[in-house]
Amino acid sequence: MSNSINSQRRAIDRLVYSALAMVALGACMESKTFAASYLLDRLRILAIRAATPSLGPGESTALDVLVYNPQSSAAAYEWSWCPLRSGADVQYSCALGAQDLHSALAGCGHGDVAVDYDLGNSATVQLDYLGSAPALRDLCAAARSANRDQTISQLQCNNGLTLSVALSVTASEHKVTAIKQVTLLLDAQQVPNHNPEITAVRIAAQGEDASASVELPSPAGEVALTYGATYQLVIDVPATAAEETHPGRATEDGGVGVATEDGGMRAITEMLTASWFVTGGTLGQPITTSSRNSDQPFDSLCKNSWTLPSASEATASSAEIWIVIRDDRGGVGWAVRTAPLSASGL
Repeated sequence: MSNSINSQRRAIDRLVYSALAMVALGACMESKTFAASYLLDRLRILAIRAATPSLGPGESTALDVLVYNPQSSAAAYEWSWCPLRSGADVQYSCALGAQDLHSALAGCGHGDVAVDYDLGNSATVQLDYLGSAPALRDLCAAARSANRDQTISQLQCNNGLTLSVALSVTASEHKVTAIKQVTLLLDAQQVPNHNPEITAVRIAAQGEDASASVELPSPAGEVALTYGATYQLVIDVPATAAEETHPGRATEDGGVGVATEDGGMRAITEMLTASWFVTGGTLGQPITTSSRNSDQPFDSLCKNSWTLPSASEATASSAEIWIVIRDDRGGVGWAVRTAPLSASGL
């Protein structure tokens, strides 16, 4: 398959999974404006996280989920995985059945690899590496050599075999579904990705210097906020959260990058994105991003503003903020904070 076809396929994949993410976040549902997507007022899957976003041979990873559930009833979970999804017209169902995948592996001489798409029904489940690295390398080689009208030819094997994890959450007869990609690396020398993290959430009155900010405790504490007031929000994100990306192997000196024409390696730093959600009020921005063209790349990522609802508009005596941080290789982290509301808070 040519590089141009691969590039087109990757572009389509990005569009598909961006659409899935929007569905999972409930954007534009029950609303005519994008801004309302940050308001938490119904059952929502905000993020799915793999403890190890890219798995090396023989490894396993824990999968967990960030769910906003305003219902009093407990949520039920239904996890599964699949190597290939169909389109929106069939609700992104699995396009390659477990028996078909097993047959493809057997055709490569790896019929001993067990295939079971079911991951369980707990809030946290485990995903295991599929078979062995030689089995996946042979499977990807078969996919590349297959005719384009064969389903197996559509497997994504760019920097490893990409799996699609699906989760459905049900509570009080409401059901939401989201999908996440996890990459199975094809050899032990490939450098794995790691999840970014938010180490603190800080808040200050609008107009005050950021140095005057106080840390919001979790899940709730002594910092009360004022009805109707506007605040500056700052998240603390370690500089190491934006890793150097790579298409394949580590260099001898431990660095990573992309190959250059002279045989060297050029490092590229991940972009980070933060999605912000609140239970009331308005946010300055629903999404913030880091920058590669700045001497302070996290400045735009880590700052936002939040105007709280007035006393007459508030539907609860406290306000919650939920923040999800992502890198561009499937890494995910989050922070949830709650603060009481009062007539004369911070």
